[in-house]
Order: sequence, then C-alpha cells, then structure tokens
Amino acid sequence: MSHPILVVGAFDYPYINNHWLEPLSITSNGNLISVDVNVLLSILSTEDVEKYLKKIIEEFEVRYVFFYHDLIFADLSDSFFSEIKEITKVITFYADDEPPVWFQRNVRFDHHYSYIATHSITAIEKRKKQFPERECYYLPWGFNPRIIKYHISEEKHQYNYDVIFIGRNKDSLGSGLYREDGAIRDQLLQAIADAAKHHGWRFAIFGFGWENHPTLAPWYVRQLSDDEYQKVLASSRIVFNPGYAWDGTSLKPQVKLRHFEVAANGYAMQLTNENTELGNIFEENKEIVFYDKAADLVEKIRYWLDKPQECAQCANLAKTNAFKRHTIDSRLRDLMNSCKVSIPVYNNVSKIEKIAFDENIALLKERLEASTAEYVYICPKGTDVHIPNVPVSHAVVDKPKIVDCELFSYGYSKLRDPVQPRREEIYACHVSKGEFVGNVTPGLMTIIGGELSQSLKMPLHTSLIHRDTLLECICDIDNLYALNIKLASLGHRSSLNTMLIMRFDSWLCSELGVNTVSPLYWLLDRVSERCKYEKKKLIVYGVRGDLAESAISYLKTSKGIDSLILVDNALKGSSLPIGDIYGHDDISSTKDMIVLICAAISGPAIMAQCASLDQSVKLLPLYDPFFPAWSLFT
Repeated sequence: MSHPILVVGAFDYPYINNHWLEPLSITSNGNLISVDVNVLLSILSTEDVEKYLKKIIEEFEVRYVFFYHDLIFADLSDSFFSEIKEITKVITFYADDEPPVWFQRNVRFDHHYSYIATHSITAIEKRKKQFPERECYYLPWGFNPRIIKYHISEEKHQYNYDVIFIGRNKDSLGSGLYREDGAIRDQLLQAIADAAKHHGWRFAIFGFGWENHPTLAPWYVRQLSDDEYQKVLASSRIVFNPGYAWDGTSLKPQVKLRHFEVAANGYAMQLTNENTELGNIFEENKEIVFYDKAADLVEKIRYWLDKPQECAQCANLAKTNAFKRHTIDSRLRDLMNSCKVSIPVYNNVSKIEKIAFDENIALLKERLEASTAEYVYICPKGTDVHIPNVPVSHAVVDKPKIVDCELFSYGYSKLRDPVQPRREEIYACHVSKGEFVGNVTPGLMTIIGGELSQSLKMPLHTSLIHRDTLLECICDIDNLYALNIKLASLGHRSSLNTMLIMRFDSWLCSELGVNTVSPLYWLLDRVSERCKYEKKKLIVYGVRGDLAESAISYLKTSKGIDSLILVDNALKGSSLPIGDIYGHDDISSTKDMIVLICAAISGPAIMAQCASLDQSVKLLPLYDPFFPAWSLFT
C-alpha cells in the first residue's frame, strides 16, 4: 500500500473542506488521512493533538504532510514541526500572504514547512530575495468544479437581481472600528445603494452582520448556504466582488478564491477593483470588468446593465476560461508534482458503508442484507461520521470480525455565522474503550441527556463491523441492549489507529436542545449570572476579532451586566457605541472585578500581563473554556 498523505487543517470551515480537503482526496486517489485539528483542539490539549498526529505519521509511514495554514497557523508548536520534518516533508499554502502585513505574519512560521505555496506573486518575490534557501511556489487560487453544480435551461433562467454583493460586514458591532477592507466596502456599497435607489436597480446584500447596519440594512436579504450561493449568483446580472489587502498604510488589490467561484458560475458578470494580477488571468471587459473609484463603479454598473446580452456573454466566457485553466484540481496536481509527491494511479483503499440506524433492528437487518460492503459502520440517528479509509484498510487486512475505534464527537448548536464557524462554538466529547475521557465541553451532557450520551459509548457505534458478523449477531436478537452485549463479547478483533469523527448537530438542535446556545454563550451566561449575583463589574480585555465581537454583542443584551469596561492597548482612546476603550495601565489598580480575556491569539500574553493585577481579580480566558478558573463558574 502506498504511503498516504496526511492532510491537516480546519476542515469544519466549509470553504476549506470544499476547496482543499475534497480536491486533495480526488487528486490523491483517496490515499490520504485527514485530521481536523480545529475540531480536536476544542477539547484536546495541543500536546495531545501533536501526539496524535505523530502517531499517525509513524503508524502509516507518512512521507508528506499537507498543512492548510489558515486559522490554525499558531496552534501547534515549533518543536512539533521540527520533529516531524526529520521524517516527512511538510507542504503548506498561505491563503493571505500579501506584504507587508500578511507576509510578516506568515514568515514567522515559514520554518515549519519544507515547501511553501502562496497565491501572492509579490510574496514569492520577497521570499526569494530575503530567504533564497526556502522552496516557494506560486499557486493561484482555483475553484472546485464539483461544487459548481447549479445549471438551469436558458428558457427557464431568469434574473432576480441586477447587482448583488456577497460577504460579511466587517463592522457588525457598528463601532466604526473596521477590520481589513471593511471601511472601503461600506463606502462602495453605499454608493451602489444610492445609485440603485435613484435608478431603480434591484440591489441585494447577502452575508453575515448586515441586518443591523445603519444605512445598508434595507438592502440585506439573508446569509447563504452553499447551494443557495450558487443559485443567487445565477440569478444576478452583476456581482460586485471587491478584493483588497491591507499593506499597513493603504489598501492594495488582492486576488481571492471568490473571484474564481464567481467566474465558474457563468451567469453573473464579475465587477471588481483594478487588479493587474487578476487581469492576467481573466481578460478585461471580455471575462471580467474592473472599476477604479466609487464613481467609476456606479458608471460601470449602469453601462453593463444597459447591455444585458454583452453582460451575460462576459459571464459565460469567464466560466469557459475558469473550467479550462483554473480548477483547484489542476493547481494541486501542479503543486504535488513540484514537491515530488508520488500519487498512486488507482484508489486501493477499503471503503466502509455507513448505515443509518433509528433503533429498529428489523430495518437494520434489511439494510445489511441489501448492502454489498464487507464492513459497515452503524451511524446513530441524526449524525454523520467521517470514516478514515486508509487506516481502515490497515485495520481490516486480517479480516477481523470487529474493529474497535475511538470516537470523537462534535457539533454546533446555533452558529453565529455558518460560513465561518468558531472553535468556541463547538460542543465535543471523546470516547475511548467505551468511556468518556478527558474534557467534555461545558453544558454538553445537560443538553443531550443520558440516553443520547450513552449511545456514543455503545459498541454498535464505536466499531467497524464485518457485515456478515453483524447479520449473525442480530438474527436472534430483538433489542439493542442484547446486541451491544454480544458485540462486546466477540473475539478476533483489531483496533483502528485513528479516530472516527462524528458530527451530531441535529442532537443539539433537536427538541431536547431547542433552547441550546453555543458553548461560548453558555459560558457568557455563567459570567453574567455571577456578575449579577455578586454585583461585580466586568472588564472585556481585547475588543478586536471574531471572539471579542461575539462576546460583546451577546453581553450587550445580557440582563446580568449593567455595563462593560473595554480594554485594548492598541485601541486605547477609541470608543464603541457601548463605551470608551481603555489601556492596561488604566486597570492596573483594579480590585474585585472579573476580567474576561477575548483575544484569541494574543490571549496568553494578556494573561501573563494581567498576572500582576490584584488577587481579588478573577481572570477568565474566553479562548480556553478548560482554564481552571472556569470551574468556579460552571
């Protein structure tokens, strides 16, 4: 069997799963093992995750690791990468890499990798000049052709919108403290909205955080699922799709994944800011249209809406170009060739059939009899399970009756932004040898109850079972308890040396969990209760980023909080609608308060800085729900 590729990333993010993990599985002919460290780190320690990854590398003789850098770039240690690079080659892709801001963030981690791929030409040039010894490759964005599946016949197709924008509000708190290109987005969207009102254009905004925008909310429609995304693109004549990167002093053009997704859809013409690199990929005014400033943007929209046939032709030509030259599959094949990764010609891994089980043994028997698979996994009702096919192939070589597995189960209740879920919103637990081990997300067992939690420990759901063996077991059994006793007593067993990953969102959103909030909000509720009970003031330390934004917006509506004291050293002297922002020196003499640290990346440094505060101050790192101090609140 060929050496598998280990693929590491935050694959619970839809765009990373769809545009990287799934294409890597295709281009490697299924010869990979994937690990979603973002999910694992919701309850496992960094040390435990690193041990797990090293175990996989050793057990399956991994020679190449593909590490998708985005979101998890600072999660694993220098020593981990140093150790695995002694026996493997580590490949990465930088999703944002423009100098100087993104480049300076990423270059600190370059030493983790054997090969660096980046979509930024300027970053490539800068690395070659500053670090000529580093192996870097230019890898433009590409789209996944298997998710561009929306097609409608010409006679049935209709345009419901003239102009749309899809993207998040980068100031959803209404603070005026925009992140990245948020300010120019607002200005340009406002220019379109004003022109749409004047000309009667059908303008719509989709994405997170716009419903409460002071002036653009009337144009907001909703957030989009993946399927809706393709349909909405197909129902619009023009997509306003800007791409900017902050270089420390001003905004520069940036090529983004969405430029290729929009082009591949083929129905909506793409209108974006002037971008020389993108102009070398799509031909200007034939496959894509560029604008300069707000006035030019509005004029370009007016011009092309007056030429609907040319507008549609431009979109169609962009699609032809995208499918011919810019799929992620072709990009990845080029990268693997450059890095000398050997890919097997055929898929030679074992496949396991997943069979849904609703506790009806007679129906389970019918499904087993209809199956042609050698081994099966029985999914608890309302779950989806990722089966690691390469490790399974190793585990079933000797044809055991049953393969014992560890089960890592996770889910989301009500996501604030489904397009960009947060680690702090994950409920998770880990089952090994039929027992819960390690941390369990606070509040989980209360939500799912004893019956559902017990099902996570059953041999029926923590094993891969030979189909014939399972049929023999259920032939004279009519209840679930007896079936699990029989499965537990079977001989000729083997073990799977990776975890099964189960997603159980439906359990958290069922009748039992109808009022479930995310773990983040569950913790904030506990803080609010304590502040109300003890009449304490609450300091929110760190007000930038998604974690802080989520916490502040939720705490604003909390009945237990009279006021928030906001602290952020970089923003000292600024203000939000709910209050002024102070620096660390302003709270140095604070006593008998609760300090909620909401900075995900710089949190540990802030914790160290706050260690000198008075002992009566309670420090709570929101980025770490298992920090010992939380036990007093949960």
